[in-house]
Amino acid sequence: MTADLPIRYTSNWSQHTRLPDKDLLNTALLQNTVSLSRLLLFCIALMMPGLAVAHSVIPDAGGFVNGLIHPYVLPQQVIMIALLGMFVGQHDADGIKWAVPPFGLALILGLFITSHWFWAPLQFVILVVCIPLGLAVAIARPLPLLWLSLLVACAGMMLGMDSPQQQLFGRERYMAFSGTLVGAFFGMVYIAAMTEMLARPWMKRGIRILGSLGAAIALMVLARAVVYR
Repeated sequence: MTADLPIRYTSNWSQHTRLPDKDLLNTALLQNTVSLSRLLLFCIALMMPGLAVAHSVIPDAGGFVNGLIHPYVLPQQVIMIALLGMFVGQHDADGIKWAVPPFGLALILGLFITSHWFWAPLQFVILVVCIPLGLAVAIARPLPLLWLSLLVACAGMMLGMDSPQQQLFGRERYMAFSGTLVGAFFGMVYIAAMTEMLARPWMKRGIRILGSLGAAIALMVLARAVVYR
């Protein structure tokens, strides 16, 4: 009969357990970023056929609901809100405090101009602005607070003036403007707050990767919009 082989037991937990090192975390971050980039590209590709009718409304959804989802069915506004929120969130809490009020006031002013005077189709302008904005997120160098306030004010003005709601009339049109204000404002603030909370170095690296990705997507959407204009 063959004797049983001796089994050695040890109480040293570190010999059997290995904590993930920085290389594994960076690899996981890269894989997640690639997966997210594919998802973003797929979403943008789905939205591209609707560029010509992007300002249309959903029947029986109500003016407020149509306005609420309006910034998120236009590729240029989705990209700008996401990049602007990430860039604002890369500043400290004081930077966010300086950025949020000018953004909201400029957004209201842009919607007011659109509803009372004229509509400026700013699709191409917004996409052009999103390219350096995404590069700014990738560089991750904070701006002085005054320049940050001016940047978010210009962005809010453009988002407001690019939201005409021409197919709604009367009370429903003003409800749509209110929904657009709520959707765009809280979307940017939420992304900025989430970005500011991601304080670890590898998380900040992921935000920078998303910024460069946003600039690339803006360039692709702009090229396609120019070709099919």
